[in-house]
Amino acid sequence: MRSVIFSFVVCLFACTNIQAQSPVYKQSYTTYTAQGVAERMAAEGQCRHYGNPTGGYEGVGYSPSSPEAAKRNCCYWGTRPARDIGIARGKRGWYACVRYQ
Repeated sequence: MRSVIFSFVVCLFACTNIQAQSPVYKQSYTTYTAQGVAERMAAEGQCRHYGNPTGGYEGVGYSPSSPEAAKRNCCYWGTRPARDIGIARGKRGWYACVRYQ
């Protein structure tokens, strides 16, 4: 009986020790590029503005059907010259960010 209890305690300690040493990786997304913003929106599952650190305008869009439709749904699309375009796929659809001059 002691050996069973001892084996259980050793196994429990080993499993706890493995979990404590396992590194936790957290994905970080930059908002400096339009692609980084699109990837962050896709990861969070929401469409929102993060601002344009290089100046100019920023448009964000979403579409459940295609990346091209997400880009067309961005603010200012077709009215301003695009400087940087990022598109990423999320769980529910496509997210796009366009930075304009």
